[in-house]
Amino acid sequence: MDLLSQKMNTKLFLMDSNETIFQEIFEELLTRAYESWFNSGILPKSDVICDEKEWNRNDMEKVLAWAAHKSYIRQRIAGFFEITESGVIEAENQYYPPNEYLKRCWNIRLEIMTFLDKVYHEKGCLELTHVMEFPPNFQEDVNFFSNNLSVLKYQMFIEDPDINGRYRISDYGKSFVHVYKLSVKFQSEFENISKLNPQKRGRELQKILAELIEAQGWKQEESVRGSNQETDIIIHKDREYYFIECKWKKNPMETKDLRDFSGKIEERIGINGIIVSMSGFTKGVVEKVRELTNRKLVLLFGREDVHNLIRTYHLFDELLSAKYREIVTRKKILVDDKFPYQ
Repeated sequence: MDLLSQKMNTKLFLMDSNETIFQEIFEELLTRAYESWFNSGILPKSDVICDEKEWNRNDMEKVLAWAAHKSYIRQRIAGFFEITESGVIEAENQYYPPNEYLKRCWNIRLEIMTFLDKVYHEKGCLELTHVMEFPPNFQEDVNFFSNNLSVLKYQMFIEDPDINGRYRISDYGKSFVHVYKLSVKFQSEFENISKLNPQKRGRELQKILAELIEAQGWKQEESVRGSNQETDIIIHKDREYYFIECKWKKNPMETKDLRDFSGKIEERIGINGIIVSMSGFTKGVVEKVRELTNRKLVLLFGREDVHNLIRTYHLFDELLSAKYREIVTRKKILVDDKFPYQ
């Protein structure tokens, strides 16, 4: 399950429970369990937390049972519990742990994947790496290193170890590292194009995003039209086609721009649209996009979505799937992980 889906599932449970106390209990349980996992410390105990917080035991048991059912925690004897790999990802997706914890985990996982990717490219696809062959700095905290290896395995960034405890990066992991390296390259370019005039920076942003998306398995086609040399970019994977347009103006995108854009995709068969606007969208645009769903799908990407793609290395398919799912199943327009004007 992708990052945005996990966030939404947790929110839906807490909304269905109709009690904010469940939110508080769940966050506290996962935070305590994460800290124990991070520090290789003593497992947290539910009745101790209950006494500290003066919570109702029945409420605690309900949340514990739900969290265990969702495989976020494992319950042990005498009220002790521990976090699972799924729970680690959920806690991080919800930003429950302190930032320094998140940063340290992100760094070690990235270092592990980058190292294994280097081994793959230097020694070939059959080469396996034993845990003792990792750089010495990885071994400074063996439990922390081992815990994050397990999370990477759970996320399928690395393959299951062989019987001798040797690891290899997965195809998914190689793709992620490639996207990460491209993202680092694009970050400096992104800073440069932000200084251009609105028309030029929109076109340059379009090129960067198209190249980044292409690196993740999509194909792109482009054509130049008009006296101002505007470039139309279409991305596609299998039978899924999207027409992309990027705006980087001072003010939010207006409905007139959307009408021009929708005209381009409505004259094409089997193609939907993606609009990127670094200054956001007006209420009229969001409402019009919702109305258009009966004829064409238009997915909106805002500044934070672009930030996620270029700076925090989210995969394009994750963001695309979350937006597509919300607009198709609920007619909700997801922009920057929010539902504006809805």
